[in-house]
Amino acid sequence: MCFDFHPKDTNFYLAGTEEGHIHKCSCSCNEQFLETYRGHKGPVYKVAWNPFSTDMFLSCSADWSIILWHQDSQTPILTFSSTTAFVHDVMWSPKSACIFAAVNESRAEIWDLSASILNPVTSCFANPRVKFTSVLFAKNTDCLLVGDSKGEVSVFELQNLAEGGAASKCSLQVTVFGRMPLPADNTGTTCPLLATHKIVSLRWCQQTH
Repeated sequence: MCFDFHPKDTNFYLAGTEEGHIHKCSCSCNEQFLETYRGHKGPVYKVAWNPFSTDMFLSCSADWSIILWHQDSQTPILTFSSTTAFVHDVMWSPKSACIFAAVNESRAEIWDLSASILNPVTSCFANPRVKFTSVLFAKNTDCLLVGDSKGEVSVFELQNLAEGGAASKCSLQVTVFGRMPLPADNTGTTCPLLATHKIVSLRWCQQTH
């Protein structure tokens, strides 16, 4: 269902499965898994290594939960659950080892583990007929991008986002909301069938000149 390479040693990667297991794998060993982490009861939609504490990683699932793991233990460290909805995506902040963003079907959340392990520090709710599907932190500015089931991307401004350590509470304020442009066929017309396709992943591209 998903995978993520280790931030320091790209020979290792995590793979999330439909049965709810997470496998630690090696590019140099294709005959067996190095470790298997069992904690979810539904498909694993995303795994994400912590870019600062590189022994730690997050996973999110259709079982409504987010789990924090240490790679040397098959027992979850913490389990987070704020609502009864599929958690589609999760991402660590590029500025702090304690902050991550998550999106479930009904809302986008910012979690600050230095402030609370029980509840997100702030949330933003989706429109009633829209489901959030993916999340991405901006690299050079304090913004959060959220994709949804209508093919639109919301850009939220993050205020008071701490860097590198203890984090203060942050707030979400929407600044941009627009539909992604539809691809054109060889006649130059856009494809109407793609007008309602959900956004399943957000990634930054290399800038070209």
